[in-house]
Amino acid sequence: MPRSDDGLREDELASLETTFGFRFPDDLRAFLRRRPPISLYDRATLTVRLAELEAGETLAANEPRPPEEECWGWMDWRGTRPEIEARLASPFEGIAAYFRESEYWLPQWGERPPALEDRMQFLSNAPVLIPIGGQHYMAAEPSDAGNPIFSIASCCPIDMIVAGCDLADYLAGGPRSVATKGAARHIRFWSDVLYARATTRT
Repeated sequence: MPRSDDGLREDELASLETTFGFRFPDDLRAFLRRRPPISLYDRATLTVRLAELEAGETLAANEPRPPEEECWGWMDWRGTRPEIEARLASPFEGIAAYFRESEYWLPQWGERPPALEDRMQFLSNAPVLIPIGGQHYMAAEPSDAGNPIFSIASCCPIDMIVAGCDLADYLAGGPRSVATKGAARHIRFWSDVLYARATTRT
């Protein structure tokens, strides 16, 4: 049995992809193979490490960037199937509520279907968002390296920002403002939602 602090083996990654119906992008796949799939930090250690980094220390070689809150530790891909399914569903549930409770629809999606079930079908075809940790996600499409990390709050209306232009940027503490997120790769559906929401912010 693998230890909880081991990176994921190739057969584990393949099993997850088969079970949940998506493919890990290349950079995330490499990251999960070499790093623990759960947070390295307990509450006390996290407090100390964040204080050290704020004081000017740099990340050690191969050290992941600590989460800003304890609950933002790395996604546990060795958790139970219901736990993983719930994490995968979370961002879709947030936007589904918005679809149901408003007339939200973007011009680039074509004519708005009058039937809610058709709008939900459109939503179901959006790229899977792979949980990284907490409310941070990476799209499963495209499957090559370089997808941005989205921060998606579980609320309605939709609240999204870019937490990193790609995985490396995210691990280094990437740009999080509306002004800088345009450098990130465009992701079908999700970037449409993100940029449309950003234009209405004050």
